[in-house]
Amino acid sequence: MLGLGDIVIPGIFVAIILRYDAFAKVRSAAHKLTDVRPKYFYSAMGGYAAGMVATIVVMNVFKAAQPALLYIVPGVLGSVGSHAAWNGELRELLAWKEHEEEQEGKEGEQGDKKNKTKSPGKTPVKSSRGGDVDVNGAKRTTRSATKPSKKDS
Repeated sequence: MLGLGDIVIPGIFVAIILRYDAFAKVRSAAHKLTDVRPKYFYSAMGGYAAGMVATIVVMNVFKAAQPALLYIVPGVLGSVGSHAAWNGELRELLAWKEHEEEQEGKEGEQGDKKNKTKSPGKTPVKSSRGGDVDVNGAKRTTRSATKPSKKDS
């Protein structure tokens, strides 16, 4: 019989691996690579299945209950770790931190707002309706010089 922790604890790791695969997909799309299917997620799910099979086999052989995490966690970690080592990406996988990627994106957006610089990919294009729009179709707003009012003169 499985407890909630036997599903949730490895499930969190599998979800993190899926997020890493999504990050790798975005990174490879930026480098124009074509093979961007989730590779470590499938390894994690295979390791989970292998851990479950090992748990059931050991329970039936010894005719006693076994802690499932004792077999599931090494299965998941071992399958993902060996797959990453085989691809030569183990160090990159272990060093990856999702929160830093989000913070860098936020800092980049704030820097663009402060410096009033044009971000790449947002090249202005003349619209058929008149006015500037960026490549994504959003209307660009430009600051026009304000005319002094009659009260100021």
